[in-house]
Amino acid sequence: MYLVSYSMFHLAIVFLSPVPIFGHMWPEL
Repeated sequence: MYLVSYSMFHLAIVFLSPVPIFGHMWPEL
């Protein structure tokens, strides 16, 4: 369930700001 929430949260942010995501949350994975 954690991965699902994380994925949905990431997807929502991607629509708002795809650039900051790849350099802020993705590096963790």
